Amino acid sequence: MKRNKRQRISDEQVSLLLLSGGKGKRAALEYPKQFFAIAGHPMIAYSLIAARKVPDVDEIVVNAPEGYEEQTAEILAAYCLPSAPMGPNSVIC
Repeated sequence: MKRNKRQRISDEQVSLLLLSGGKGKRAALEYPKQFFAIAGHPMIAYSLIAARKVPDVDEIVVNAPEGYEEQTAEILAAYCLPSAPMGPNSVIC
């Protein structure tokens, strides 16, 4: 079934869980790879931007790697409106 890009397929609330709690050791960086900048934006920002364009997604729940909660919150503040704390290592966007 083809649908309009802005049309929802359900009236149910939909949450998207964006898993970003990994350390990215295989990337050989000093920090988790989701914070690595590509074209001036952290990698995680591209996932947030794409997820916000999906009309069926009502909220985006993002988990943060331990020790990087503040950095994750700063990125969410820049790329999400609004953001609210959900737990010790996750934020709702």
